[in-house]
Amino acid sequence: MTTALVFGAAGGLGRAITTALKAADVRVLGVARDESVLTGLEATSADLTDENQVAAACLWAAREVGTIDLLVLAAGRMANAPLAETSAAALQHLWADNVLSAHLVTRHAAPLLTPASHRVYLGAHVEKLQFPKLGAYAGAKAALDAWVRVLIREERPMKTTLLRLPAVDTGLWAHAPFPLPKGALTPTAVGDEVVRCWREGKAGVVDLA
Repeated sequence: MTTALVFGAAGGLGRAITTALKAADVRVLGVARDESVLTGLEATSADLTDENQVAAACLWAAREVGTIDLLVLAAGRMANAPLAETSAAALQHLWADNVLSAHLVTRHAAPLLTPASHRVYLGAHVEKLQFPKLGAYAGAKAALDAWVRVLIREERPMKTTLLRLPAVDTGLWAHAPFPLPKGALTPTAVGDEVVRCWREGKAGVVDLA
């Protein structure tokens, strides 16, 4: 049976992705800060900015399934403040949630992967995030964008996808400095796209309009 490991499974996007994968007959393991909210899912808890906890989550997955066919990172956090009012600690936390988490998950999940495995990272159209009060978030997403692009080039031929998203109707927008844009995608649409990328083996940078 195909297996997937979803980090950030408790968020709006994470839940939609796990739902779409289960509908595609994939065995899904989830990781979230609080596993108790992941009802009906094989899950464990981990703070994705804590290396020891990420390592423990990957060890748990290895014991459960051995190897995985699909790794999805759906974690992230938005901040809403002018750059001049953003403390160093706040900036570090934001970058840890959006960038360090990807690095730790990638390093510690590596033993779970086979040459046929597929990794999907959720990014953003970073060129469209350059608005007042979004500077710290835009910078973190731009860093993640560059980080995944380099990973794609370094670790060929393993299939790695950077799925760049527009606005999506999730709770993340409660922290935005402006209302959710009209025409925002639903989390379900993102979940379906993750499944499509995996099924079709779409690697590289994929822009979801």
